[in-house]
Amino acid sequence: METDGDHIYINRKFVPKTLLMGIFLLALGGAPFLLPDASTLWETSRDEGMAWTWPFVLFLGACAIVLSVKYYFFPQPLFVLSAEGIEWGRKVRGFKLAWTEIKALQAFTVTHENTPVMRGLGVVLANPEAVFERFKTVDKIMALASEATGSPVVYLPLDNLSVSDEELLARIRKYFQGPIELKST
Repeated sequence: METDGDHIYINRKFVPKTLLMGIFLLALGGAPFLLPDASTLWETSRDEGMAWTWPFVLFLGACAIVLSVKYYFFPQPLFVLSAEGIEWGRKVRGFKLAWTEIKALQAFTVTHENTPVMRGLGVVLANPEAVFERFKTVDKIMALASEATGSPVVYLPLDNLSVSDEELLARIRKYFQGPIELKST
């Protein structure tokens, strides 16, 4: 499948927030190591696992900063829409679906106490077994868990995209002629 088509990117206005969160986590995780006698951190901890909390917080902060810099200065499309199909996660868990493998699309919003929590585009597969064969082990487990709960087996997160939902659906309709359902749960 070629990758010429509509490239959908993350909205870069969210990157500074992630960067600030990373800086905060670095400061929070590094604070105990700046104490006059940081070696007591390991000795005074009642639980050995608790002593690993601070390095873990440091690690999370560093990851947030690295991802912020990556998304801001070296943006990669989250997914690509083309005449052949849809492709997403090209760098980490790359996966491609031809439009002929898609039976329907479900744009959904998950709410909690009338507040939107998550938005996504669920993909209803025409032949799930054939697509499952191409999944990696972790993806198969996630797909089976989704199927057991009645959730879409394959879904694309719509939060923090650089395009509006209406524009995204218009771009999809340019290539996909099947049904697109709008749901709220």
